[in-house]
Amino acid sequence: MAAEAAAGTRAEARGGAAWSEPARAKVNLHLHVLGRRPDGLHLLDSLVVFPDIADLLEAEPARALSLSLDGPFGAGLSAGADNLVIAAAEALAARAAREGAQPAGAALRLVKRLPVASGIGGGSADAAAALRLLNRMWGLDYPRSVLAEIGLGLGADIPVCVHAPRALVMSGIGEVLSPAPALPRFWLVLANPGVATPTGAVFGRLAHRDGRAAAWAAEGYADAAALVAALAGTSNMLEAPAREVTPQVGATLDALAAAPGVLQARMSGSGATCFGLFAREKPALAAAQALREAGMWAEAGAVAPTPAPAPIR
Repeated sequence: MAAEAAAGTRAEARGGAAWSEPARAKVNLHLHVLGRRPDGLHLLDSLVVFPDIADLLEAEPARALSLSLDGPFGAGLSAGADNLVIAAAEALAARAAREGAQPAGAALRLVKRLPVASGIGGGSADAAAALRLLNRMWGLDYPRSVLAEIGLGLGADIPVCVHAPRALVMSGIGEVLSPAPALPRFWLVLANPGVATPTGAVFGRLAHRDGRAAAWAAEGYADAAALVAALAGTSNMLEAPAREVTPQVGATLDALAAAPGVLQARMSGSGATCFGLFAREKPALAAAQALREAGMWAEAGAVAPTPAPAPIR
């Protein structure tokens, strides 16, 4: 797993003090499509978790907003106003200014470690990290519910990412958040074949939009085996069309399913990133290494336990 700075800290970077915030991958343990609104946006139901596999966002005080990019997946991204990190920073500054605050600028640096447009919410996670980091650095002290409201204006996945690393159930177009059931600690291996899977093409091949919201046990799940048993009654409804659009998705899932110790293999989001769920760390690390040796991008990371459901603030 790529090293990341702990959330809410200041870290030494590039020879000076810098604020830092991880932008964890968003993984859909299941994803049901319940319908489609008149505006074309789909209604979803998904249990979302955030393993400690992440991009890293750093910031230093500055007179204006700026963004630089680094990391293995940074080269193909724009650092301009169309980047969600800058858009989120500008939206937060505008909200604060309307309420009488005078936030300064920030020199932001995004270390892009997660594959781009790959079904794990990378851009949304980066935007959410910008909201959390600058909220602290600028001393705004907004609750996460306010940050989620700001983020929703930029993308439907941003609200759930604002609350990372807390597991949540997302519904609506992604903006309706509910507490997740109690979950155990477990490990995920994320694997990506390095081939783009266009979201529009995947949804365009979706045969049914009549899924139902998943039901979860009130007492939650004590271990990974119990969680996987519950997930067996769910699916990612986008997996079949994604396999048609990008056959490498199927090969990735087959490789994960063959890994010793894996309890479940499934695709996240609209792909092409897939995950294997493990009860223990050692086989997860071994699986990630084997997948990398086979030519895929792969990382292993833990998902922290989720306590009994509590209000979302």
